[in-house]
Amino acid sequence: MFLSPRRARKLIDQVDRLSARAHSLLERRAYPGRGTHFPPIIIFAQPKSASVFIHRAIRRTLQVPFYRVGVGGIHHSSIGYSQLAHFSKGNVVSREHLPGSPFMLQALAAAGIGKAVLHVRNPSDSVVSWTRMVDRTLETRGMAGAALLCERVLPADYPQWSFPDKLRWQIANYLPLQVAWIENWLQLADSQQDVNLLVTTYEEFAADPRAYVARVLEHFDIHLPASEISLPSAEIGRSNIFSADGNKWAGLDSELHDMARDRVPESLRAGFGWG
Repeated sequence: MFLSPRRARKLIDQVDRLSARAHSLLERRAYPGRGTHFPPIIIFAQPKSASVFIHRAIRRTLQVPFYRVGVGGIHHSSIGYSQLAHFSKGNVVSREHLPGSPFMLQALAAAGIGKAVLHVRNPSDSVVSWTRMVDRTLETRGMAGAALLCERVLPADYPQWSFPDKLRWQIANYLPLQVAWIENWLQLADSQQDVNLLVTTYEEFAADPRAYVARVLEHFDIHLPASEISLPSAEIGRSNIFSADGNKWAGLDSELHDMARDRVPESLRAGFGWG
């Protein structure tokens, strides 16, 4: 059967519309929301802070879907309007690594979203997890994927370096970005009243994941007993592996650990109890 380009385009449009409707019907069936309506839950999380584990625990517990609201803006990443409109209807959870900005929180408040979570981790620990993730990205996506992930120009011979040398480079180039990300968000949390931000830490989560999820839900006025908190598998794909007992620095040079620690300001270390 011959299809003209015009007819093929029309068929594509029809298939897209049918697919969207089918997805909506299946989503309502797959995620019943425990038979009630929950407010939209958004977590602004530092990378490598177990945020995938956390949002999956919330999804499983509330029986709601995961939804991305972040998009690429003109000057930096932000929240998309159509995504925000869908998200604001509720019965959905979102987890983003977006940098904090006053206009973004103003938009959330204007859409009726008055609460969010800011989740952080000691950068001197997360940089180890990050460096290992970059290694996994190099294996699967090559230098193009690693450069886009790091948002920095990587040395041409970076893939051939030893892990300690890679870690040294990430401590010097990536860790300061995470410190700035945390400091910016904390400053924003203190200077605005649009959105009530609950500040949580990876360390708090790792100590008791179930209690942590319950605390996050309580922030959104969702009260469930610990027995009803459903936690996912500790290993969620090759890039998201949570281990509460894991020592990220085991077997690594103490000089590198000291270097990483010294790049975290004393104000953050003291404020969060990061050693």
